[in-house]
Amino acid sequence: MIGGVVHWAIAAVLLAAAAQADITGDAEDPCAHASADIAVGACSAQIGSGELSGEALATAYYNRAGAKDGTGDKAGAIADYTEALRIDPGFVQALNDRGIVHGQTGDFDLAIADFTAAIALNPADAHAFINRGLAYEKKGDYDKAIADLSAAIALEPGSAFAFNDRGLAYKNSGDLRRAIVDYDEALRLQPDSEVALVNRGVAYEGLRDHPRAIADFDAAIKLDSSDASAFANRGTAFLGLGNAARAIADFDEAIGRNPDNAAFYNNRGTAYESQRKFTLAIADYDEAARRDPDNAGIFFNRGNAWRQEGDLDRAIADYTQALSLKPRYAEAFENRCVAYGRRGAYDKAVADCTQAIALNPRDAQAYANRAAAFALMGEPARAAADRAAAARLNPALYPCAKRFAAKGTEHSENCLTRRN
Repeated sequence: MIGGVVHWAIAAVLLAAAAQADITGDAEDPCAHASADIAVGACSAQIGSGELSGEALATAYYNRAGAKDGTGDKAGAIADYTEALRIDPGFVQALNDRGIVHGQTGDFDLAIADFTAAIALNPADAHAFINRGLAYEKKGDYDKAIADLSAAIALEPGSAFAFNDRGLAYKNSGDLRRAIVDYDEALRLQPDSEVALVNRGVAYEGLRDHPRAIADFDAAIKLDSSDASAFANRGTAFLGLGNAARAIADFDEAIGRNPDNAAFYNNRGTAYESQRKFTLAIADYDEAARRDPDNAGIFFNRGNAWRQEGDLDRAIADYTQALSLKPRYAEAFENRCVAYGRRGAYDKAVADCTQAIALNPRDAQAYANRAAAFALMGEPARAAADRAAAARLNPALYPCAKRFAAKGTEHSENCLTRRN
């Protein structure tokens, strides 16, 4: 397969904060019911009036926090939730909603602390378990995420949301089959869940079951044709089937809907590369790198395209950039090894393949590539040792090693092959 492509599960999001509380019984109270901008002013007037105390004052701060969140003032929202909790430490919804805002700003440890406190006050609150599970999932602690989402399912077995989110945690932990079971249940409970369809399609694609993945993405697109991720994922599935033309058409649709997504350009670049349309591929990788300059995989992919174009200097520059962003990128070391070898810099090729082997000692191709470089350097004993190691790890590489012995070192460069 050509260089790395990206799949998009639709990420779970922390459950939205509840609407502003209304403990006054006044359905016209603008602090509780008005639009966010008006509510901020109305709540501020109530707080500043000096007429509220205790639970009523805590509720006013809570309502203003929700309104500030609605205007995008996350710091102000957190400050008001904190004041509401200072006044009323048992205010469970304020804990939950402050945790949501912490999660939205990436402060997952603080979010988890708030959801944990909310659960301690109300252990039957499935939403708090879901939210804490999602925070753990965002941190990469999938076992704890799965445990919390399982607790939520036990409390609310009819929650399609909880099954979808547990499926996402299973998927991210690498257990794609368990993920599919949960997506199946989410779709049984909510057959029109476009999110669960996309996520199940991603899991099928991870299992290389491209037809089922495409069927799910087709169904998702029928439900919501504005979703760029469904088109992008279907494009990746078509690419997996070897249908680059259909893949490119879907990536075009995805880019048309979301032209700022670097991964969409990266994946279309891989499709063009599979057609050996390297100029178009490089143009897409350029667009991807402009949008996401810290993504090592994009530079690795562009390096592969430059190498196939025959521009070894630019290939080496891109592999070097990928390694500056991801210093333990074994594939980038190996492909730079190949580029150096093709350019005749055999000492540098050996150094890079040695790094690749150190990072992945079972990479037979790296041994085969280093063997080729040693042979071209006139070190037959070291070349033979690496050829033997490559053959032990992957006997399919042995014919290449056999050609060395039959044809001599002048043909060794033919065994320098890249990883995609």
